[in-house]
Amino acid sequence: MKTTVENWNKTCEAGVDTEFNFPADWLIPVKKAPFYGAAVGSFPFATTCGLRVDPQMRVISTEGAPRPGLYAGGMTAGGTNGESSYGLGCSPLGANALTWTMGYIAARHALDIE
Repeated sequence: MKTTVENWNKTCEAGVDTEFNFPADWLIPVKKAPFYGAAVGSFPFATTCGLRVDPQMRVISTEGAPRPGLYAGGMTAGGTNGESSYGLGCSPLGANALTWTMGYIAARHALDIE
């Protein structure tokens, strides 16, 4: 990952992207933390009914109480697309947006950030 960022920053400094042909105004170097990343992929033919969660993304036990320190998000969290939904109608970008948003909510709660 470090090499990828270094190569990207060199491309930005050169002002010309010879690998992907991005326009010059897209060549913004990655220099100031914090940095975020995500593995992007798809889930064809996967179910989207997962673990029950509360609004803070805490996993709910079979007794109905949040499990301390256990969070779920994205397609791992049940009820986001309805019970027994399937991934056929969902786009990978929509699924990633769910994952990023739910991860943000869970992290804020875990770190006790208001």
